[in-house]
Amino acid sequence: MAPMEGITTATYRRIYKKHFSGVDVFFTPFLVANQTHKFKHREKNEFQPFDEDLVPQLLTNSVEDFIWGAKELKSAGYNEINFNLGCPASTVVTKKKGAGMLSDTDRLIRFFDEIFDVKEKENLPDISVKTRIGMTDISETEDLAEIYPKYPFSEVIIHPRLRSDFYEGQPRMEQFDLLYSAIRNGAASKRTRIIYNGDIYDVNDYQRIMECYPDIDGIMMGRGLIIDPLLTEKIRGIENGRVKERIYAFINELYDAYSEILSGERDVLFKMKDIAMYMTLNLPENAKVRKVIKKARNREEYMLWPEEL
Repeated sequence: MAPMEGITTATYRRIYKKHFSGVDVFFTPFLVANQTHKFKHREKNEFQPFDEDLVPQLLTNSVEDFIWGAKELKSAGYNEINFNLGCPASTVVTKKKGAGMLSDTDRLIRFFDEIFDVKEKENLPDISVKTRIGMTDISETEDLAEIYPKYPFSEVIIHPRLRSDFYEGQPRMEQFDLLYSAIRNGAASKRTRIIYNGDIYDVNDYQRIMECYPDIDGIMMGRGLIIDPLLTEKIRGIENGRVKERIYAFINELYDAYSEILSGERDVLFKMKDIAMYMTLNLPENAKVRKVIKKARNREEYMLWPEEL
């Protein structure tokens, strides 16, 4: 399950795992490592208590802050952390973080050189990376294809879009292929797991990637899994009857959980409406159902929408 800010929170992940199966690994939305060398209380709740199915994700552009964050997460029990080089949000990119770091490959090389130098000497967790294929031009993928194979990442998760694409247009599979081949054949990266991420909405999407890359190590799903929480069960061929009842129970328990930790029904509704806008994308009466959701003023009105499943 991909990290999605504001959606795949610790609360969401906990309730999801109670109702559905088929996801092997979950990622936290990014945790900000900065000069304060303190995670916010909200961020701590994302990785505490320890969860063996979880990989915490760090966002920073500072080696010092990355090392601090890695050590903090190691002390919390995590043997692998993920570095965010994919977030396209303007508030992140303008600070040269997330996908913004891809615009300066010289700086990126220095960053990797320093963190892996420290990793050789100190007890840091394994380091994986979630990346896009560049900032604004597909030619940038060629630079990244020279960089990533030089380092012993535990895993490279590739979202084959430029930052400028955001989430629009088709994934750029030619660039994915370039990165995939370079990492798979790299001297330092031969043991690096390679994960595909992007536009997996149904079983056919999954099978198409697996047919093209039968040796790939995994598939990361974000929006597709939020839209259809049973997608991994469908992919694995797990019998998933009682769909309507299971989705209703999931939404109902999620509403309960957010009611306990958020301040007031307005905040709960805001959170739950955001999730429902994803989950209703594939419904035949999409516009009608989404109108019901937007107008909901309380729990009773909100819980009308699962009846349309």
